[in-house]
Amino acid sequence: SLSYLAMATGSGVSILRKEPGGMWRYSDPRLATQGLPGVQNPLFSKAYSEREIYPIFSPRYVDRLLCTPLLLLCLSSLLRLPPDTLKLLLFLSTCMVACLFAATLITDSSRYAFFFVSCAFYLALSGVLRGEVTRASEGALRGTKRLFMRLRGITVTTCALYLVAWILCEGAKAVSSDLTIILYASID
Repeated sequence: SLSYLAMATGSGVSILRKEPGGMWRYSDPRLATQGLPGVQNPLFSKAYSEREIYPIFSPRYVDRLLCTPLLLLCLSSLLRLPPDTLKLLLFLSTCMVACLFAATLITDSSRYAFFFVSCAFYLALSGVLRGEVTRASEGALRGTKRLFMRLRGITVTTCALYLVAWILCEGAKAVSSDLTIILYASID
């Protein structure tokens, strides 16, 4: 996936540094970089550069903003859902990921409000998939219905796992950035 190539090459990566009080803030490269050999950076702070860091990988969220609606589009094409139901699914999915992305980019405690709003969008998305969309599958052929049920289960489970991973990784930063990458790659 292009998002993993972007993350591997450092494109779209922002760095957070832990403040002495425990808050995370965006890193200032002017304070964290010594300079070039023979050219000392006058703003460099050794104490600042040694603080704990945590990367934010924006390409992951751009990928999810594109892939989750595409998966829902595939699900809807199996059942020929009404346009209004499809629009609702796409809206809920996009809002869920956008709120999670916003929660990742915000460094103060208001980020958890965005996380909980993302959870609300997930619950609504899951409800539509388990309710209205499942009812629409009743008239489908048995093989189509079985495929839909499997894909619906994967979609609902994967979205829930992303929320759990977010709270462990970007939310609480209880998991190292290397383990975060492995965790998200496993979910993908």
